[in-house]
Amino acid sequence: MDESTLHTIDEAREILGGISRNTLYDLLREGKLASTPIGRRRFISAVAIEQYVAAATTTQGPQGSGAVARVRT
Repeated sequence: MDESTLHTIDEAREILGGISRNTLYDLLREGKLASTPIGRRRFISAVAIEQYVAAATTTQGPQGSGAVARVRT
């Protein structure tokens, strides 16, 4: 992906796994995902998407999963 690529809202949603429009706008509003306004439209750069994914990436399992393997005897 070219670093200078600008994606539309719908393209960014698809790149981020098909998240909802509301979720994407929540990320923008909360400052978790940067955007670039051009005229009346808003674009998300490839770099901003990469930075968001890097910051959101974790090696921890979901909270509350607490799954424990049980051995039958």
